[in-house]
Amino acid sequence: MSRKLSREVAFRIGYGIEPIRQDCVKDHALASFGITQKLDVEFIDNLINAVVDNRSEIDMIIGSSLKAGYTLDRLASTDLAALRLGVAEIKYLDEVPEVVIDAMVTIARKYGTEKSAGFVNGVLATVAK
Repeated sequence: MSRKLSREVAFRIGYGIEPIRQDCVKDHALASFGITQKLDVEFIDNLINAVVDNRSEIDMIIGSSLKAGYTLDRLASTDLAALRLGVAEIKYLDEVPEVVIDAMVTIARKYGTEKSAGFVNGVLATVAK
């Protein structure tokens, strides 16, 4: 399985759920996407755990990267989820920023609004600097 699909599964697991429900959602998402490879499951777990364990810091990083007048509570929930995953992957999993940005832009384009891809690209590019 590709990292691209693993990131999408992580997005679906992490999007709009509280940590207490993650195991149930994770099992369903893994089954829906047919994910059985140990390396893929470990990557997804590491990514979700990085977001959950560092959420406050991730939100501060995102907040400081937003243009004036924007706050986290004004962001579309899909954009915020993609940004959280992107920041977690760049800052805590040491993935190549350009690869992460491209993947999160693809997810934002698929699940967000027509402006989401450009917005996520801009914020993550700022974070990566």
